[in-house]
This record gives sequence, C-alpha cells and structure tokens, in this order.
Amino acid sequence: MYWLELAGETDAFAAYEASTAATGVELLAPGVARAGSVATGVVDLAYTRAAHEAVARTDADLA
Repeated sequence: MYWLELAGETDAFAAYEASTAATGVELLAPGVARAGSVATGVVDLAYTRAAHEAVARTDADLA
C-alpha cells in the first residue's frame, strides 16, 4: 500500500491522474490518497507530489 501526496486545486482530478500510474487509488483526505501499487511513472505525474510506501496504519485511539 502507498500514500500519495496530491497537488493542485481539485483532488478528484489529481486522483484520476494518479490512477494512470497506480492501482486502487482512493481519496482519504484533502491532498492525500491511498493506492494499492504504483508504477515507476508516478514520479512523472503533474498532480502527484510524492508516493510513499506505507509502513503501518492504525485507527486513532486515546489509549
């Protein structure tokens, strides 16, 4: 799983562009999307600043 840092004014457009170089792109928050896998061409996208491999994910919890 990867986290994508999106740029531009419209996250939906940036996510659509990212889907040309990544699979399973899903918007999570403003400027952030998740992808199942990415191709090497993701660095050439205009509206994706960076792609980071996810180490772990957890739900927020006060404990």
